[in-house]
Amino acid sequence: MRASGGATQSGSSATRTLGRTAATLMTAGMIIGTGIFGALGATAERAGPALLLAMIPGGLVCLATGISGAQLGVNFPRHGGAFIWARAFRLDTVAFLAGCCYVGQGIVGTSVVSLAFAYYSAQLVPGLPVHLTAGAVVLVVMALNSFGISFTSKVIIGLMLVIVALLGVFVFFAAPHVEVARLAPTLDKGPFAFMAGAAIFFWAWDGFMRTAIMAGEIRDPRKAIPFSILGGIAIAAVVYYAVAATTLGVLGAEEMAKDDVPLFKAAMQAIGPWGGWLILGGRMDSID
Repeated sequence: MRASGGATQSGSSATRTLGRTAATLMTAGMIIGTGIFGALGATAERAGPALLLAMIPGGLVCLATGISGAQLGVNFPRHGGAFIWARAFRLDTVAFLAGCCYVGQGIVGTSVVSLAFAYYSAQLVPGLPVHLTAGAVVLVVMALNSFGISFTSKVIIGLMLVIVALLGVFVFFAAPHVEVARLAPTLDKGPFAFMAGAAIFFWAWDGFMRTAIMAGEIRDPRKAIPFSILGGIAIAAVVYYAVAATTLGVLGAEEMAKDDVPLFKAAMQAIGPWGGWLILGGRMDSID
């Protein structure tokens, strides 16, 4: 698939701000964060000991979708994602539906992310009004985005590096407390529960295609967009599996399913109070 010359050349390269490295790190930053903090407990509740397997389907869907999105972003390097892509093929109804879905996904996704942030924050400040805090987080993110992509991308990358560093410390110190037997996947809850868990964790991969959607900000989109999507998913997968396997090995699926903040609980159990603060510090940084 190849667009017309005008489509591929839309937007001066001088106005494009993100290179390949920055785009890759930003993709990883858009994926890593609230998802790993908020989805593990609910996924364990549905999938049980098959938690690590339930993380795979969503990752594969994102990988396939990301490759497709990269091709579209390369050939239509403008803002708008599926809305712009469908209109380029004169599929106006599909474009309208895609735009509505993207807005709806943004509303629901932001709500889930902000609530997860508020629940972890409540561990730090007992009695914190969860819903009010979640609303305040949404306003902060809106204000942050108003400063433009150059500033926002630096903030996202900076926060991602802090989160990964803190999670790395958690994995390093909690790993000796992992019981390997707890990592063995079983489908005790059946295939439907397994797929329900996979569906829950799917949203933790959200953000994987952001560079294709905002292709108008990417320098040399033909090389940078595919690299950033594949690289970002790969970085996130390594972090996700290291953290999930450590948490599952420390707590077990049954204990993870009982708690909305399983990483905090695992850190407290394996490392002690400072481990809990470590996780809360990482959670406080993941407002992207």
